[in-house]
This record gives sequence, C-alpha cells and structure tokens, in this order.
Amino acid sequence: MLASYSNQDPRSDRTSQDPRFRAHRLRIEELLSDSDAAMDGYSRAAHRELYADNTRLRRQLQHLTRARACVELELTRVRAWLDYQHGLILTREREIWELQRIASFSSQTMNMAQHEIGQLQAQLYIQWSNGGTR
Repeated sequence: MLASYSNQDPRSDRTSQDPRFRAHRLRIEELLSDSDAAMDGYSRAAHRELYADNTRLRRQLQHLTRARACVELELTRVRAWLDYQHGLILTREREIWELQRIASFSSQTMNMAQHEIGQLQAQLYIQWSNGGTR
C-alpha cells in the first residue's frame, strides 16, 4: 500500500507537500525498513535454529541406527542361543523317550522272565512232589 503512495506524483496530492505528512511517511518507511531487517534477522536466526535442530536430529538418528544394529545383533545371538537350547531340549526329550522305551521294554522283559521263572518253578515243584525226575 505504501508503494502506491510512493508511485504517485507528490504534486498530485496536497498532503504530500505538508511537512508533517512527509515526516510520517519517512517514519513509516523507516519502520518498514527496520521491520524488514528484523524479519531478515529473525529468518536467519530461525534458519540457524532449524539447522542446529536438523544436525541434532541427524546425530540422534545415527545413534539410534547404531543402537538398532546392536539390538538386532544381540537378538540374533539370543535366537541362536535359544535355538541351541531348544535343540538340547529336543535331544534330551529323545533321550528320555528312548530310556523310557528301553525301561518299558526291560520291564516287559522282566515280567516275561518272571512269568517264565514262575512256570519253571511250578514245573519243578510238580516234579518234586511227584517223586523226583520225570
């Protein structure tokens, strides 16, 4: 809006001849110039602040990226350890199952052996009670 005043011919407006008007106009132009300088200063300060924030955020991102890599490496180690432990558990379970199978077989064998011993004892008793040998 001020530009429209400055583009007008000062002779076309009687108030432009008034010294008070010129003083006000100069003061407004001075304030606008100061305002532009302040805005430029603010803009530069804001730019520096944004640059500092960007730098800080990049460093944090690098730190987080390294931390993530460390966590992923540790997670891989833990998974490998768990897989190993799971393998040991499966091996132990197979060993236990095998021992149980052997024990069951041994128990069945023992029962059969005891049954056969009992039959042999019965036959020996019968032979003995009948007077000896057959």
